[in-house]
Amino acid sequence: MAELAYVINSRQQLPEAYNAMAAALSGCPDEPHELSIKPKKKTRTLSQNALLHMWFSELSQYLIKAGRKFATPEWCKDAMKHSFLGYEEKERVDVVTGEKITVRDLRKTRDLNTAAMHYFMNEIEAWCVSIGCLLTIPDSSEYMKLKREQNQ
Repeated sequence: MAELAYVINSRQQLPEAYNAMAAALSGCPDEPHELSIKPKKKTRTLSQNALLHMWFSELSQYLIKAGRKFATPEWCKDAMKHSFLGYEEKERVDVVTGEKITVRDLRKTRDLNTAAMHYFMNEIEAWCVSIGCLLTIPDSSEYMKLKREQNQ
């Protein structure tokens, strides 16, 4: 069974979420399942995303100057996600045959919360420094603010 997640914005939504989960479990084998409730964290911000895409452009320029002509910003994005975010498995269904297969897709940054995005960006920054590529980090950026908070 695939993982289920429900975002509940108020206590009034609990019965609806419970009914949806019960319906989803009705077709499953009678085995234990885990239910956890946790505060929803804020997803990565537009500021973080904008800086990250600026970094992909800077890294691309650096790698191209170093002779890696294939290193477009999109290639850099995929390479960083491959190296530091990894993959998630998803089930796909062939609409013609009905065949179900499991595929691995690169994780998406839009699914990260602000803390996970910050960690991902730290990994990228550290790797870039290790190859001599110094990325721009605006002093007023959210990334720099979180970095300062982390160091206090």
